[in-house]
Parts: sequence; C-alpha cells; structure tokens
Amino acid sequence: HAHGFAVFPGLIKAGFLVANIYGRGVLTYRDEAGRWSPPTLLTIRGQSVGPQIGMLVSDVLIVMKTRRSLEGLLTGRMKLGVDTLPHSAGNESAEGEPAEIVSYALRRGAMIGQSIDEYVVSIDDPGNLTLYGQTVQPGEIARGIRMGLRLPMPAQKYVERVNVLSGKPSGAIEW
Repeated sequence: HAHGFAVFPGLIKAGFLVANIYGRGVLTYRDEAGRWSPPTLLTIRGQSVGPQIGMLVSDVLIVMKTRRSLEGLLTGRMKLGVDTLPHSAGNESAEGEPAEIVSYALRRGAMIGQSIDEYVVSIDDPGNLTLYGQTVQPGEIARGIRMGLRLPMPAQKYVERVNVLSGKPSGAIEW
C-alpha cells in the first residue's frame, strides 16, 4: 500500500547545459486510520546540469511507500536527487534496497544529452491559502483541526475521486 502520493501535471524542464525544472502539484496521504487526506498543494523546483539541450513537459506521479518517506515532505520540504525523479520508476534504490519512493512519468518533448538532476519539493503555502482561505499546515489539512477550516468543493471532488480509484465508496469523505 502507498502511504501517500504526489501528482505533478505539466512539470517543465527546459534549458541548454543548465536546465530549470518547475511544476505545481498535489499531495494526498493516508492518515493513521487509513483515510486519504484532502489535497495539500506543492511546488517542485530544481536544476539539471550536464551536456543537454531541449524541453520536456512531464506528468509525474511520486509514490511514497513508507511513512518515513512522507515525513520530510509533511514538515515542509523534501530534496530528491538523481535516484528518484523521474529516472527510476522501478522498485529498487541504487543500492538494491527496496525503494521508499518511486516515480512514474509520462513525457512530451525532447531533451538530448545527459544530466544530473536535483529537485526540491515544497509545500505551496500561497496555493493552500487560496484553496482553503487561510494559512494551514499539511497536518491541519489532513485532520481538519483548524477552527473554521472547511473543505472546499474542488478538494471534496478530489478526495471523492481518490476514494473511488482506491476502491472506497465515493461518498466516503470523513473530515
């Protein structure tokens, strides 16, 4: 079972020798009772260095297979390197150990050459402020503990869809 996943539609990587990487996405994870959390908005930024030229647009899915792999992101930011995005979609790390984080990407465009990439995934505080109407932390979103925090309609529809895709009834929002 996945403990959480992040989806980044339209992640952009473009450049010559040095490429910049940017995207916005959404994080959903299971709480202690196994329920899916409402969405937490994220940003991903990075750089790629090496003999390269081109532009790629990728839809990226990052799956966090352990609670530990989720903790860094829930506290605000997580650094990912060459072993994570979107180069290794397998189930093993470079050391041959079971991977805690795996990623999958659907790409459009072309990037020619070789590079070393580094990414930082962070909580999108301005985006979450816009969505929820106030400043919130990921744990507050998941537990709904902030007084007056309401689950907006787009977030409700998102959670309903995640529940359907994971085999739960569509009306199973407990928040």
